[in-house]
Amino acid sequence: MQAEVGDEFYGDDLAILELQDLSTELLGKAQGLFLPSGTMANPVGVLAHTNKGDMLILDALSHLYRAECANFTVVGGLLTRPVDADQGVRPAPA
Repeated sequence: MQAEVGDEFYGDDLAILELQDLSTELLGKAQGLFLPSGTMANPVGVLAHTNKGDMLILDALSHLYRAECANFTVVGGLLTRPVDADQGVRPAPA
């Protein structure tokens, strides 16, 4: 109850700032976004590179298409299009 707190969104929560500085120092990396699961990280990565209404072309057997494409549609407004590919590589046209 004695801790000084602030709004992390505005960058004025001292505990969060100290934690970010400590992790930056310990890991030797720049500050970043912590995403504890692939279910969080995959949409963030895809949505960082797309805009609402874009088409996301995915291997029909890929994890992203089979398990997560609803995330991209609902959250990002993306269209998904499955294609046949061998480990993400489309065969050359005949």
